[in-house]
Amino acid sequence: MVVAGDRSDGGGGRRSERCWFQVAAAVVLSCGGDVYRFWVSDGLRQRFPVVSGDAFRRSPAKDIIRLCGNRCVLFDNRTKDETKKADQVQQLLAHVNKVLETNGGEPYTNDIFIEMKKREKAYQGNSKEEHKRHDEWFEQFIDMIELRFINLRLEFERVLFEERTARAKAEREAKAAMKKAEDDIKKLRKELKDAKEQSSNGCVIL
Repeated sequence: MVVAGDRSDGGGGRRSERCWFQVAAAVVLSCGGDVYRFWVSDGLRQRFPVVSGDAFRRSPAKDIIRLCGNRCVLFDNRTKDETKKADQVQQLLAHVNKVLETNGGEPYTNDIFIEMKKREKAYQGNSKEEHKRHDEWFEQFIDMIELRFINLRLEFERVLFEERTARAKAEREAKAAMKKAEDDIKKLRKELKDAKEQSSNGCVIL
């Protein structure tokens, strides 16, 4: 569940609440952590400065985060600190991996598709009120699909991150090996030079 950083809720919290059935596989990702620092749970408030205690208590996101099992990551998109960027990604991936582990390795099940087919069959002949409820359900279904692609993208980014980390480690090891080889060559050249000088001096004495 991605929430854009903004100083006003703009109905986003209420709209997110309609997706209540998704929370078992949801992670709240706030893009703009410098704005929504007061969203975090009490356990994280010491790590992220709270803008206002009253604002924290009034925030609809607090309930959403609670429903999502307190899985919340605040992304500071403006930071230039590479270490902070990496930490944010690792926090998010940790939550995603926990959701995958809980759901047997899947971000969600196919039960939602079966439910959709049932609802489509029952759609014809329904009243306007039932159509409205169906449309609301369908909107929630679209949100679920979006969540699936977000999870897939995050998994892809996790793999890329691991590959980049492994590649960086290999490059560091290669540079270290090259440096050692250069040092060994310099040492051998010096020893060879010293040996030649000693040999030359020995010839003069004779």
